[in-house]
Amino acid sequence: MSTIQSDQEFFYNFVASSKTVFDYIGDNVHIKDHEFKYKYASPSYLTFFNKIYGFEKQAEDLLGQTLKEVIDRFGLNKRNLYEDLTKQEEEIKSTRKSTRLVQAVANYPQVCVVFKRPIINPASDNFVGIMTHFSTLAMPNILKTLLKVNRKSSYIINNDSNYNHLEYNLTERQHIVLFLYLHRYSAAEIASILGTLDYKMSNSRINDHLEALKFIFRVKTKDQLIEKALAMDYDLLIPRALLKEGSYPLDEAISII
Repeated sequence: MSTIQSDQEFFYNFVASSKTVFDYIGDNVHIKDHEFKYKYASPSYLTFFNKIYGFEKQAEDLLGQTLKEVIDRFGLNKRNLYEDLTKQEEEIKSTRKSTRLVQAVANYPQVCVVFKRPIINPASDNFVGIMTHFSTLAMPNILKTLLKVNRKSSYIINNDSNYNHLEYNLTERQHIVLFLYLHRYSAAEIASILGTLDYKMSNSRINDHLEALKFIFRVKTKDQLIEKALAMDYDLLIPRALLKEGSYPLDEAISII
């Protein structure tokens, strides 16, 4: 005979089981209660939180507090980001619907996909909290997928490459230029795109970066640069600097079919 759990019991058990799972697998996850107070923060989330806010906080510094209370207590910045997150969590509470977001933060080098889902007690049908899961936003490589599915290879993309994934630490501008160049934009087109995004860079400066990238990747031609950089997945991660800091509904940022 099943026992009907109160909202408090259900939420407590949900947090306890989640902690067992996410502490082990290392996912970037946090859980808040119906008042948006932290009740669980995975070790990966704490690392992520500290990079964003420039602090070294432990779980006890967050648990039992809202993000606003943490910000006020420690004098952290990112208040605009907090306002975005608060509105999104209030909407999840009222609609009881999950949502996917794109989050870009100045102190964090990668763009994140954020999945937020309401926690509902099935016994009472009450909203009891929110679970948030973070992952890195990576663009799909259609050609790699087609080649893998069809068990084919191509000189354009070497699926059997011995290159290490994202081996080289590039500067912000090098990453931007390389990302757009790998998507087959010319130097003039890259300059135009960056100008539209209020990120000024001249044609000559873009070509200077491409020459520097050839040296970094130890290749002699731009075709070799493209081949090697594609094999190392530099075309998949959107440069964080191209996005304004904030948290945006995924449908507004990227269309998913």
